[in-house]
Amino acid sequence: MLRQIAPDFRQREIFTCGPAGYMAAVRHMPATAGFAMDRHHEESFTFDAPPAAEAVAVPDTGDTAEGRVFTVEFTRSRRTLTCDADTTLLAAATRAGLSLPASCAQGMCGTCRTTLLAGSVDMRHNGGIRPREIARNKILLCCSRPRENLVVEA
Repeated sequence: MLRQIAPDFRQREIFTCGPAGYMAAVRHMPATAGFAMDRHHEESFTFDAPPAAEAVAVPDTGDTAEGRVFTVEFTRSRRTLTCDADTTLLAAATRAGLSLPASCAQGMCGTCRTTLLAGSVDMRHNGGIRPREIARNKILLCCSRPRENLVVEA
């Protein structure tokens, strides 16, 4: 079926999103047909709200950042901008003219996932990131607000 629909699939990028079983099937088909899996990309959606303990990327020290303004350095974009504690990193970047990968802007899809290299954020996501990713300093730009000056890989 894959060869009938897209006979040139080996030269394409494959993007998939959906339930785990569907994504496993889509991953299996091209892999067994000689597709270079480094061009296969998955986006994970889960609509279960995470427990409150997972909503913050780093432990809460009790200090409030409300009303404060921080610098945010985007290493790949080579831009530094300011972002107040009430604004998401994605909103601040967009306002500054940066075009960063994003989709749902609600913390569900994971499209804006990147690595926090320095600093801490308040991240209130809706399932678009896994606990093991958070443990590896991954954040979602769309639902992360700075708690201090940041360095972000974006």
